Amino acid sequence: MMQRFVIFFGIFALIVFSQFCLPQDTRAAEELWKHMGFQRIGPAEPPAFTLEDASGGMVSLEDLRGQVVLLNFWAIECKPCLEEMPYLEKLHKRLGDKGLAVVCIDDYDSMKKVRKFLKKHPYTFKILVDESGTITQKYKTYLLPTTFIIDKDGMAIGKAIGMRKWDSDESVKFFEELIKE
Repeated sequence: MMQRFVIFFGIFALIVFSQFCLPQDTRAAEELWKHMGFQRIGPAEPPAFTLEDASGGMVSLEDLRGQVVLLNFWAIECKPCLEEMPYLEKLHKRLGDKGLAVVCIDDYDSMKKVRKFLKKHPYTFKILVDESGTITQKYKTYLLPTTFIIDKDGMAIGKAIGMRKWDSDESVKFFEELIKE
């Protein structure tokens, strides 16, 4: 009987602590992470990469240090991936010059195929091509789309699987808060 009381009291104390003792902004931040569907990870050092972008330049993860990075893995044949691309573009246009780097890594498609796709859909965020799937494998990405959040210090802090409406007010607020940190 005493053990049940101790367990009950412990759970009760945690609930009270989280509701009344954590700062309001901490609770709000946690709710925003939950609402966005992001799982907190790390902070952990993500696998480094250098890949060619669709315009012929080379981009490395190290080049992006100092910005919050939305790193999205996608493929041309992935319908949810294609569905979320316009939302990524809107988010990029809204926060790209404020410290958010939207970077999409195409998984296994050829550079030729990606360039052909971009002629019809001229997105302005960085689109990198991982023809061999090496980087996708290093990130242990098995479902598309999968998105990682990398903080300004270059550490992976979040992961989400599935399509998102990246230009929603909640999404913009989420990234604005990360940029401020």
